[in-house]
Amino acid sequence: MALRQQRLLAVLALLGGQPRSSLAALLWPDSTDAQAAGSLRESIFLVNPQVPALLSQTARLVGLKEDVGVDVRQIKVRAARLEEEPDLSHVRTMLQNMQDSHLLPGWYEDWVVLEQERWQRLRLSVLERLAGILLVKGHIDAAMEAACAAIAIEPLRESAHTLLMQCHLAEGNNAEALHTYQSLSLRLRQEYGVSPSPVVMDVVGPLLAGGQDPVPELPEANRR
Repeated sequence: MALRQQRLLAVLALLGGQPRSSLAALLWPDSTDAQAAGSLRESIFLVNPQVPALLSQTARLVGLKEDVGVDVRQIKVRAARLEEEPDLSHVRTMLQNMQDSHLLPGWYEDWVVLEQERWQRLRLSVLERLAGILLVKGHIDAAMEAACAAIAIEPLRESAHTLLMQCHLAEGNNAEALHTYQSLSLRLRQEYGVSPSPVVMDVVGPLLAGGQDPVPELPEANRR
């Protein structure tokens, strides 16, 4: 299927049914209204024989038929039910879905970038919720996997680092928890000149009760 048809289907899958005028303007922003409308008609004409019974059309609206499954929508529904159905198989399936799942990689149109950002925020939220559920259930390795996946998306996300420290502490690995704290603290100081939040300190505080600051000194060249 040509890129033009792929773009049409991607919009309908992610945004749902749209007025024809809105679709044309979104997909062909640099064209005149008449040119964009013509490009949309051509794309629809080409999709119909390639994938019959995929599109639902009226004089004003274009969308996907109701029985067409969309992975992103299904994942969002399952994510919303995560706390309602926290059985282990469901949680592990969600973890697998959230790891290394990128939305339309290599696409850079404005509307795609916006949807990619929303998808990344959803991934972060779900991965942290999964880490918390798995930690409570005692599946520390899987909880750590979820926390690390969240950190890979947003390396300075303190809530994800907090979950990772809690995983280390649950396994009795105080040194690993301190190492995670030290790395986070150093990077926050280097990049933003700030200290970890009180939420982080609540977790690591008992390990620092001796009064020693475990954060390494910044190299002279990096001090602000």
